[in-house]
Amino acid sequence: RGAWKRYGSEGFQHWDILLPGYKYNLSDVHAAIGLAQLPKLEKFVVERQCLWQQYNALLAGLPEVIRPAVRPDVRSSYHLYTLRVKVERLRWTRDQIMAAIQAENIGLGVHFRALHLHPYYRERFGFQRGLCPAAEAASDRLFSLPLYPGLGEADIRDVVRAVAKVLTVARQQ
Repeated sequence: RGAWKRYGSEGFQHWDILLPGYKYNLSDVHAAIGLAQLPKLEKFVVERQCLWQQYNALLAGLPEVIRPAVRPDVRSSYHLYTLRVKVERLRWTRDQIMAAIQAENIGLGVHFRALHLHPYYRERFGFQRGLCPAAEAASDRLFSLPLYPGLGEADIRDVVRAVAKVLTVARQQ
């Protein structure tokens, strides 16, 4: 499933691991494009870091979310902006929150579902919910906001406005 589809009208979709394997999908043409992009990498990282900082500032007032952090001893590529939703403070699940944000015309991604809950691992090894509670807690609460070079300040404000609107509804009793 193409990664860009999550930003389209199809929206976020859970994906399932049915068999173990590898993701071999880089053709020579794609590799050539990647090599041509390498000189732009530092510019992209700086731009994504700026977008991160904008998200962090605008989402700071929402007590139901935990914003991502980067340890000071780590250099991040800032390739994802993942929110952790405190679903225990809300009356909606993460997936209900995501669906409502998507209804506001915002593309989202699920990053990431706990590996042991995918069909292959459940069926092959009998893994069940409860085996890895920390992974499951993260899996049930995380999703990613749009983040890519070229994303504008107005776009970020629209995303944050939609997240805040949905969380306001999700917290009402």
